[in-house]
Amino acid sequence: MILHELGTNARKYGALSRAGGTVDIRWTVRPEQLALSWTERGGPSVRAPVRRGFGSRLIEATVRGVHGNADMSLEAEGVRWEIQFPLPDDEGSAQEAGKGRAGQGSLAEQAGLAPSREPAWRNLAGKHVLVVEDEPLLALDIVGQLEDAGTIIVGPAADPRAALDLIAHHRIDVALLDANLSGEPVDDIAHALAAQSIPFLFMSGYGRENLPQAFPHIELLSKPFDPRQLLTLADRMLA
Repeated sequence: MILHELGTNARKYGALSRAGGTVDIRWTVRPEQLALSWTERGGPSVRAPVRRGFGSRLIEATVRGVHGNADMSLEAEGVRWEIQFPLPDDEGSAQEAGKGRAGQGSLAEQAGLAPSREPAWRNLAGKHVLVVEDEPLLALDIVGQLEDAGTIIVGPAADPRAALDLIAHHRIDVALLDANLSGEPVDDIAHALAAQSIPFLFMSGYGRENLPQAFPHIELLSKPFDPRQLLTLADRMLA
């Protein structure tokens, strides 16, 4: 997943967005650690972003989630990532972990979050669902659950501008809207959804007093929540 995000960023914005651009990938196995170096050359001029993009935050959060470290630097010729992952203590522990995963199905199933084989959310299947969430790992969780339920994901979007662009250019049947996008208000997103008669709900770790005041009737799903509860509410909005 991390290599996918690095490659996607390079293709959209970095060295691979221009003819002649290159990416140098090197890795070193050290005692109890894998070190990965990703260096881009020949891309557009590099300047410090005003705010971290979704892809960069996803990479950092994913690496932190396995007790690793990810550092991005902006050099004259392009972006450079230095990433370190911890390795299993020994071969036996790695094999044991693999056996556990193989016998327990998908990660969602291991966590007890995957839907049963008999779909409980029949209205969601084949529907286009917009996910607006600025926390990378939570966004991944939500997307995974929705995909398991047979939906088509729009996004995820991590900021109002991206969300509004998706609303303007994509089919959306239902939307899941984080009510706090790194401190930015989501009123414009809610109004854009309402203008197109797209059903949506708010997700928030705060009370209703922090939601856009123009939408007192919109469902609030309080964080943290059970993914099954999210699927049930989304399914109900499509009934």
